[in-house]
Amino acid sequence: MSLIAYVLPPAGDGLLPYALYLAAISKLVNSFRTYSTGPHIVRKAYGYSTEPVTSVHSRTFATFATTFAILRLHMVFNMYDPMVYRLNVIVQAVFIAHSASEWLTYGTIGWGFGLIGPVFSNAVTLVWMMWVWGQYVS
Repeated sequence: MSLIAYVLPPAGDGLLPYALYLAAISKLVNSFRTYSTGPHIVRKAYGYSTEPVTSVHSRTFATFATTFAILRLHMVFNMYDPMVYRLNVIVQAVFIAHSASEWLTYGTIGWGFGLIGPVFSNAVTLVWMMWVWGQYVS
């Protein structure tokens, strides 16, 4: 598959590929914004944290978001591959667990603007992916 195919909207059954495609593009835009503006945006995600947010934190956050977006894009165009689908389910679950631990265990992220959206969207996506598993993976 050529690189240009990843720029075009997906052609698949159901709404899940389109939702994942939009989420991946959104993650890429957020990554670009984070790379270009520095710690400002990441401070919003960390909410009430007293920990300083540095440029290293910002770039790490953007790199994680970019990696997550690439995995989602790969899944969108390989929805029927059981390994790709399973990997994306695991990554969704790891993201939710990571966010929960940063909020509940370490207290480094505040429950607010920067955490509610990503956790909610990833939890809904995870449930959705599990719900329609049989539609894409046999």
